[in-house]
Amino acid sequence: MKKNKFKVVLATDRRGRELQTLRLICQEKKIDFYWFDVRNDIVKEHVHDNTVVFTRGPCKNRLGYLNKLTEMEMLGATMVNTRETQEVCNDKWRCHMVLEEIGLTQPKTVMIASSLDDIIERQLEELDLTFPVVIKKLEGSYGIGIMVADTLIGLKTIVQTLYKEPAVHQYGEDVVIQEFVKHKHDYRAHVLDGQVVAAMKRTPQEGDFRSNVSRGATVKSIELSDIEKQHCIMASTQVNARWCAVDFIRSDKENSPIILEVNHAPHTHGIEEAMRDSGAEVDAPLMTQIVEHFERLANE
Repeated sequence: MKKNKFKVVLATDRRGRELQTLRLICQEKKIDFYWFDVRNDIVKEHVHDNTVVFTRGPCKNRLGYLNKLTEMEMLGATMVNTRETQEVCNDKWRCHMVLEEIGLTQPKTVMIASSLDDIIERQLEELDLTFPVVIKKLEGSYGIGIMVADTLIGLKTIVQTLYKEPAVHQYGEDVVIQEFVKHKHDYRAHVLDGQVVAAMKRTPQEGDFRSNVSRGATVKSIELSDIEKQHCIMASTQVNARWCAVDFIRSDKENSPIILEVNHAPHTHGIEEAMRDSGAEVDAPLMTQIVEHFERLANE
């Protein structure tokens, strides 16, 4: 039976930078490309067993979108990343527990079980945390939904406000509280099929601890230590990601990184900028490398 021609698909519900980037890369390499609109498109008309599907964050917003990804998987497409990987990474507490299973260093973290005062106090005591602490929504991106509380009253106010917010979920927002680890920079490693292919240092704007490029952080391409690479690869493997970004803070403990997050659909604007500043000769060096990687695997 004749093998289907290699094809690249971007599954999302909106146009964006990644759509244009992937389209241009595929045009240059004469690779079939399709923007799969998860709101309206029919899977079997656009996806086959020699398709690599890149997914973006909006795919997680509805069960119907996620079910289309499952259908793609069942048709034999290469998913970047699978529904299971997305669901693990989208849930900050679940991801924390999964990484904890293999002993990776992370900030002390607990999911708040209730908005009741005594429950919040008991869980804070359980972690033996001191203020300030970080509060995070279980789902969130671009640094949105990350807050800092300097006092117990401030912590309770934020948690209880989120629990009373029905606009997002019927019963409000579930949250985790986390140790605040002082740092001037954090680091992001892009891991592709078990190899660190790019890394950058991110420096937040003055007065902000969030280092997202979308929040104005500056970036610089860097080389990681062997143990940093090893732990980032372990994190990627543990969530079964084909391509992901692992965010971490450097620590003094034998240079072991403190893992902050695993992002299953990382935006590439910051890392592409850092790679270009370090001498990369194409506009999108990371995405070009990733497309070439999957094309090579498809043709083996």
